[in-house]
Amino acid sequence: MPRRPSVHETASTRSAASNGAHAAKTRPQAAKTKSEAHQPVRHAETTPQRSGKTDSAADSARLKSVPAREATTPLGAALLDVAHATRAALALENPVTAIHKTRRALKEARALLLLVDGQHRPAARQLRRELGDAAHSLGSARDRHIIHDAIAELTSHKRHRPLDDALARRIVGSLAGRGAGQTSETPADLHALRASGLAEKIADHVHLASDIGTEDLAGALTTGYRRARSAARGIDRDDAEALHEVRKQVVAHVCQMELAAPWWPRLGELWLKELQRLRGLLGRHHDLEILLTKLDEAPGRLSPDQVATAMDAASQHQRTLARKALRRHARLFAERPRAFLRRHEAYLHASMDRAENRE
Repeated sequence: MPRRPSVHETASTRSAASNGAHAAKTRPQAAKTKSEAHQPVRHAETTPQRSGKTDSAADSARLKSVPAREATTPLGAALLDVAHATRAALALENPVTAIHKTRRALKEARALLLLVDGQHRPAARQLRRELGDAAHSLGSARDRHIIHDAIAELTSHKRHRPLDDALARRIVGSLAGRGAGQTSETPADLHALRASGLAEKIADHVHLASDIGTEDLAGALTTGYRRARSAARGIDRDDAEALHEVRKQVVAHVCQMELAAPWWPRLGELWLKELQRLRGLLGRHHDLEILLTKLDEAPGRLSPDQVATAMDAASQHQRTLARKALRRHARLFAERPRAFLRRHEAYLHASMDRAENRE
């Protein structure tokens, strides 16, 4: 079975997208439309609220404030939000939480940059690569904690527990090390990212979104929808590498669809919730794939029988998760991309008309 080495986040509707819901496409050196004239402009704060402390005075001193920037489009406002989320994540005291939330923020930033088109596309692609490298630098530290998530997945079912607690503890101790799930030791890569000005870099590139106004979003979101839909076409549920690609495309689509949620908030909230469930299934499948990879390289503290028992349990549960995920994917992505585009354009125009009528 092909293997290739989760995220369990909850999406929230952006106030930035809501604020920009009645803005038309930005036109450099051109007169603003009625809806553009009433669009609230988002300013990045120089002292964002922090949700935690760094683990050392040196790291705290290196973390700089996100520079003040203006956002003329909902996409730009979303990028500013991610810049603040990245800084707040890096500032967290617990390294496990800091790594998890930093990687989540960087995934979100990369998903939003996929929406950038036209003259700014090459610069957006370059920034995506840099943010991908930053997230990858934390991968090995994150993998150690994924082992805990994967083992918990196999031992948390009341009716069917494929692994007993003793074997589960033995596996965690062997593969992840004692206390790896709650260690206070900060990896060197996290120290490096705290000093790198990562959040400032994202804020400095908000201008890349200046040409993607609200009226362009439906088309841009359709491209992401098409990718996520096509990724599962003709897929083999036992192909972990193919499911990993589906997961990546779904993660990007979830982050992007937060921009459309304000066009019909009640439906948008429900749709994001369903997409998050799909994301969670694919994330848990991915956690188990990492566990299987680690078991392949299991040190001598695990006997062949113990490795075989754990691998069999993980593989069986993966098949269950894959079946559920693909069934949910088929429902969420049943619509053809052209119909998806028309529907969201209708939601957007209705939202803009309602906003103008209020004025």
